[in-house]
Amino acid sequence: MPIQYQNYLGSFVYPLLEETRAQLYSSMDTLHHRLPYAKAVAFEKKFIKFKLITGGTDSMIKLCLET
Repeated sequence: MPIQYQNYLGSFVYPLLEETRAQLYSSMDTLHHRLPYAKAVAFEKKFIKFKLITGGTDSMIKLCLET
């Protein structure tokens, strides 16, 4: 394969990688908004309070740190 042809094909590598990265990030960002998650809202001596956020409904959970 001629060197000029290899250089020509090699010039597409970084734009292709960037486009792939952007599409993966976009997909993950969309997924992030749909998945449930918990947010720590209060720390006490024996408990941590979490706010669960799942698709528009929120609820609170208290996690005991002692057994």
